[in-house]
Amino acid sequence: MAKASGARAFAEAQASDLAALARLLGRGGLKVVVPSVAVAVAAAAAVVLAALFLLAQEQSIRAAAAARGTIEAALHRFERQLAGVADDEARRFAAAGPPAADALSSLHRELGIAYCLLFDETGRPVGSQTAGAPDLATILAALGPPPDGQSVQTGYVRTVAGPALAAAVPLELAQRTSRASGQAARLVLVAPLAGRPLADLTALAHLPDLDLGPPVAAPGLQSVALRGADGTVAGTLSWRQPRPGDAIVHRVLPLLLTAVGGVGFLGWRSWRRGRGVERALAASEARAQLLELVDPLTRLPNRIFFAGWLAQALSRAEAQGSGVALLHLDLDGFKEINETMGHAAGDRLLCLAAARIRAGLKAGEVAARLGDDEFAVAREGVVLPQFAQEIGRRLLRLLAEPFEIDGRIVQVCTSVGIAVAPGDGSGAVQLSRHAGMALLLAKQTRGGAVRHFEPAMGERLASRRRLIGELRQAMPAGQLEVHYQPQCALHDRRLLGFEALLRWRHPERGLIGPAEFVPLAEETGLIHEIGAWVLRTACAEAVRWPGLKMAVNLSPAQFHQHGLATLVAGILAETGLPAQQLELEITESSLLGNSRQVCATLERLRALGTSIALDDFGTGYSSLGQLHRVPVDVIKIDRSFIAQLGRSARAEAILRAVMGLAEGLGVTVIAEGIETEAQLIRLRAFGCAQGQGYYYARPLPPAQLAKAGWREPQAVRPLEA
Repeated sequence: MAKASGARAFAEAQASDLAALARLLGRGGLKVVVPSVAVAVAAAAAVVLAALFLLAQEQSIRAAAAARGTIEAALHRFERQLAGVADDEARRFAAAGPPAADALSSLHRELGIAYCLLFDETGRPVGSQTAGAPDLATILAALGPPPDGQSVQTGYVRTVAGPALAAAVPLELAQRTSRASGQAARLVLVAPLAGRPLADLTALAHLPDLDLGPPVAAPGLQSVALRGADGTVAGTLSWRQPRPGDAIVHRVLPLLLTAVGGVGFLGWRSWRRGRGVERALAASEARAQLLELVDPLTRLPNRIFFAGWLAQALSRAEAQGSGVALLHLDLDGFKEINETMGHAAGDRLLCLAAARIRAGLKAGEVAARLGDDEFAVAREGVVLPQFAQEIGRRLLRLLAEPFEIDGRIVQVCTSVGIAVAPGDGSGAVQLSRHAGMALLLAKQTRGGAVRHFEPAMGERLASRRRLIGELRQAMPAGQLEVHYQPQCALHDRRLLGFEALLRWRHPERGLIGPAEFVPLAEETGLIHEIGAWVLRTACAEAVRWPGLKMAVNLSPAQFHQHGLATLVAGILAETGLPAQQLELEITESSLLGNSRQVCATLERLRALGTSIALDDFGTGYSSLGQLHRVPVDVIKIDRSFIAQLGRSARAEAILRAVMGLAEGLGVTVIAEGIETEAQLIRLRAFGCAQGQGYYYARPLPPAQLAKAGWREPQAVRPLEA
């Protein structure tokens, strides 16, 4: 570059000198200046010519380096793509069992890969081999070690179709397959570079004569060796390297020889030509960088790539009078899984979700990971909102099936926010902001939903922000209350205890239930302060009701906070409540994470003398088989099962199973949400001894409980007509 800059500076200086010489000639100094001009022009021509040759050589070298870098980057991308396909297919085969011969043929047809091979642990092929396929020993010799943290090996081998890229992955690493089962131990995909891969390389590198050749390229050709790990060269990619610098010299040299006075012009032209070559090289480098615009974890396009693609798609849609649908997706509950099961499990969940999204894309759709647990899917040519909503529902179905992570079954819900251009925004930034608004409102359902952007959403989100601000002031202002719902013996309606339930008496909206504001408290971290206040208030109130249990809910965030047992012990000592009166209720989602850590926390709480209740059983992540591993004293059957009594044989079968297992484990069962006498009778028939619900009483403040006859430990609540 320094040589090129020097040549340009010298050419500009010579142009200035020639202008001065012209002025001298115009004043009649021809005889004096001609010899000097001849010498000066000859010297200038020699120097400029030398500079041009140096510049031409440098430009040719840079063009060669750029072409080689582009080809090597494209080959690296091809290796990653084939490795990703092999990894995905290995997981699918490992999960589905040993594939038959027709499954291999189907894989061959679906992926368009020349050889799709399966080998058992001994290296013998499983199923019929494709004619001309290399044997396993040849393939393994060409494979290099897998990258850190990956199981797929890649390398180049020779085939009858020419040089080919091979990718091998052990099936057992994808799904811990038993060696004794006889299932295939290794999946091998072999993709020749001839055909579509070579055409893509030719277009990307702008080398029309790029060709696959023998291991030793012909003299005078540039080449990249396709080498296996054992050093064997399967073939070469060779091309005749263009020399852009030669074109510069060929254009400039005749002008230098015939028009000495044009030295300055030729220098300027060379400078312009050099700038053009630099721009071409910059464009080539940009194309190479485009290969890296991929999220390294999920292998989906990243936010930068997606933003550029969306802007171009919107421009095309505007020119064609069409539309673009943008969908933002968020995995509900990902934060809890990431915190309780660890970041490795969270990363695994993201990869599995991304694989499902990628596999479910249809023509014209593009997916990307925007960050954390948020993904985006866009489709061109969409005008009707109903069509975009159908895409959203399809994505929900894709992600609704449980995921298996580290041997555990994890169920997550997905929320989807939709915005469609041009109706919901014409620019990429505006459209993304509106899709994000719709996503935030969809997440408020906490159960997975698809929401389309509406202009009123901005006001709703503003209202939500106001509610968060008001919630921060609610406890200092004394607006939070604890209400108590009685828990009774089903056989004689005897009062056994109460469940403490949080309420917010808003100065303008009146009484607000926890379902509306507790999620906001969990998002903002206020749940720790509010939860400690509820526990302290309930324990202080329970002192007035000796002999009765007081059940207090702990959110997953509270359960996993450091020093929970110390906090509970301090509140018991502060209020003077016997620990045997306190029952701590946890949700099934609290059991996610390190099982030893969860059990240790439960044991520390039980060591204080408190009892542990598993709340809303049957709606979260647990199963009947997990109860023998979790030290709990009480199971609370979710109200959704109670509502189905007498109407759903499945619900009653689940209830019988829970009762039988609880009896064997010595665990008490409490039925939530009892509303009718018919439900009470059915629960008695199943052997359920305790329950609560509107059939007995709604949650009430302490003063109203006393007025309603729930004051004494032996109080009996008469049935309402």
